[in-house]
Amino acid sequence: MQDGAYADLADYIEYAEQFAPYDLILVDGRAHNHCIPKAFGLIKPERVLVLHDATGKAITSPLSAILIRFCSVDTVHMRVGYGLEAEESLFKKS
Repeated sequence: MQDGAYADLADYIEYAEQFAPYDLILVDGRAHNHCIPKAFGLIKPERVLVLHDATGKAITSPLSAILIRFCSVDTVHMRVGYGLEAEESLFKKS
């Protein structure tokens, strides 16, 4: 299994469609490169997308083009325990 390959994770990536639309979407994990473009179509206007640990993820050029369609709201740094820190990047769909 390739790490993050769409074919391997299709059920996971497409699962959220059945419950859309959303007020808030949190994207984390190996499939983030597939989930972020999917999130744009599933989230209501003027709602928030949270990208967990954004600095640790490889944001590809096509993915950057999707994120431009969201308005960057804030970046929140959190201490999550055991000396670990996380970064949450908040985006609002315009």
